[in-house]
Amino acid sequence: MLGSGPNDSSVYVLAECWKTLSPNSCKACLENASTLITKCLPWSEGRVLNTGCFMRYSDTNFLNLVPLTRSSSNRGNHKYIKCEKK
Repeated sequence: MLGSGPNDSSVYVLAECWKTLSPNSCKACLENASTLITKCLPWSEGRVLNTGCFMRYSDTNFLNLVPLTRSSSNRGNHKYIKCEKK
């Protein structure tokens, strides 16, 4: 859980880099994702998929619900932003 807002509402965040990224590249990728994901506010969900990293936030706990079984490819240059209103 990242933090809490008014009325003790929780915010859950997942940020992950591909194993092929160096620590500096991972940091740069997540900084970019962090900037892009702010475009989803004030929606209750937001996701960013960059080449090299992924970031998601939600007011619903999605952490540790389903184990990951597939690995990501490190090819291409993709960016994906998804925002959802509940």
